[in-house]
Amino acid sequence: MSVVLPLIIQKSHYDSSPLYHPTTTTHPSHVCLHQVRHHRSRRRRRHRRGRAAQESDVSVAILTRDESKPELQAFKARGATLYQVSYEDEDAVKKALSGSEVAVSTVSPYNMPVQKAIVPAAKAAGIQLFVPAEYGVKVTEGPNVTKKEVQDLLTQHQIPFTIFYTGLFAEFLPYFLDYHYDEGYMNVVGKGETAFSITARTDVGRFVAHVLSTAPKSALEGARIPFEAERLSPLQIRDLVEKKLNKKIEVRHIDFEENKKKFNTDFPAFLTTLFEEGRGVVGTEQEAQESVAKFFPDWNPAKYESFIQ
Repeated sequence: MSVVLPLIIQKSHYDSSPLYHPTTTTHPSHVCLHQVRHHRSRRRRRHRRGRAAQESDVSVAILTRDESKPELQAFKARGATLYQVSYEDEDAVKKALSGSEVAVSTVSPYNMPVQKAIVPAAKAAGIQLFVPAEYGVKVTEGPNVTKKEVQDLLTQHQIPFTIFYTGLFAEFLPYFLDYHYDEGYMNVVGKGETAFSITARTDVGRFVAHVLSTAPKSALEGARIPFEAERLSPLQIRDLVEKKLNKKIEVRHIDFEENKKKFNTDFPAFLTTLFEEGRGVVGTEQEAQESVAKFFPDWNPAKYESFIQ
């Protein structure tokens, strides 16, 4: 049983049986909560029925502030149940989460505080593992300070949690970094020679779903798991764009110190400052490789080049 925020991934009863491996449809302005329930009476038959049968043992309930969202209808068509709730209504959230074991938050950077209302409800509902909306990198200062507050709240409520570090989502890279491929230019803070971690949302969903579905409880509680599709510098991205689009891309350098002045108040400035400082990675390359080797050796993430258009 599990609970999920915009990303549909699940965990069933903390065992090693894979159940369901869907992809993400998270939108930066969209907040919803997904609940996955598992029919325990069927568990004895899993291994002899195969993965398809295992997946049929999962039912999904999605909690959202707006059940009419178009991106949720595809999940509904696949059998998910949609519930419209207010995350500030602790009793309603508790009722929705009851009977589930794992909560996975994928709220956007602009909706982090909503997790503070969900944590007490998750505790009351008996959630056994919470995956906060960390992703990104390990930094918990500036606009990311809420991430540390959520971690502290989980500790206070004695809810075990797992943190995944993914780097920047490939799909949002031009938006957050102010890259304009169509117009033929990229705004680059500083020299642009420092690489940062990049992973597509769909690949994040696949990885997290796989880990929660297969890893033992002992490997999840308190774990901090870094992974990435690749790491590139702004200038390397420029080279990829020029090659793929067969056009010249102008690099417009932004003064690092001026950009840093907005570190605490502007999320893109926060990101670009981190990246230029070398803090835009999930960890060392070896740490990321070891996570993949340990948890999902067959993971085959898309490279950023495939998102250039």
